[in-house]
Amino acid sequence: MYIEMRKISVVFSIFYALVGFGQSEIIVSGLNGPIGMEKHGDFLYVCESVEDRILRIDLSAPDPTPEVFVSGIDGPFFTLIHEDILYVSDYYLGRILSINLASPAPVVEVLVMGLTNPQDLFIKDNYLYVGQFSSGVVKKIDITSPNPTDIILTYGLESVGGIVIQDDFMYISDFIGDKIIRIDLTITDPPHEIIKEGLVGPNGGMKIYNNELYFFQQNSEEFSKIDLSLDDPEVINLDSGFLGGDILFDEADVYVTDFSNGNLIVYNDFVLNTDEFNKAETTLFPNPSSDNIAISGLFGATPYIIYNQLGVKVMEGVIFNESNIDIEVLPTGSYIIELERSKRMLFIKK
Repeated sequence: MYIEMRKISVVFSIFYALVGFGQSEIIVSGLNGPIGMEKHGDFLYVCESVEDRILRIDLSAPDPTPEVFVSGIDGPFFTLIHEDILYVSDYYLGRILSINLASPAPVVEVLVMGLTNPQDLFIKDNYLYVGQFSSGVVKKIDITSPNPTDIILTYGLESVGGIVIQDDFMYISDFIGDKIIRIDLTITDPPHEIIKEGLVGPNGGMKIYNNELYFFQQNSEEFSKIDLSLDDPEVINLDSGFLGGDILFDEADVYVTDFSNGNLIVYNDFVLNTDEFNKAETTLFPNPSSDNIAISGLFGATPYIIYNQLGVKVMEGVIFNESNIDIEVLPTGSYIIELERSKRMLFIKK
């Protein structure tokens, strides 16, 4: 949960890899606890949780400036837009609110109340799905009903950070349980299938793009992704150093809210850069090795740094395509080599 979050330091894990992508830019700063956001036309609606209000930002403006759209919401955490209706999770008062954006004078209406710390939201067909953080429950609400009520979809998690749906499957991040699970929406009382364990506080704002799940690991302040087509996907860390709130894909760009520093960040040409970078097949060989390693798929001189299992730099230099790096002096063990643009690979010195 965002407000109660404390920063902690973590030891570098050799089981994670870091991949760079498009250049980032802060387009709005000075926000106070931004979390959820949603785009409608040229306008971006952002939940400023600490100030209890929703801001509106015209992204077409040369200098986007936030304006107060709605205030007086006790902890607006996440939002989404469906058919001109802006839905908002009111975390502290346990409500789901709705605002008609097509109205000339939009007013806040209560859709459902009596929830327990509602956080992330998702809509599929006629149902609004709500993750309840502290109760570990996901509920669904029929938004076409004249008197909508909440129905339990699944329960038994330690907490519900984020929810996202692809086809008939819902992916749920368990913040306290440090894992992401999946349930089949076509099954009554669906079992929990673990997709990835050993995370560090996966929270809300999860998104799926090209069958990859993007999410924030709050306790390590990392922006990460996993490939959903794999049985045991590797965690790819895309960026770090901030406590992320929400993720929004917008054509080739990606927007994220930076809760800890009060920024709205855009990664320009994110999709183009990540696709191009992933297509560049770099291979480290031989692995394991007792004397030399080489890397294929490089273009020109490429700086590298080698780290041991404690994250301590033990070697650095410049490598060319398939040229050798002498590792004979390194003690036996596992190492990470970091290439230019922050691509990292694991190798073993035997």
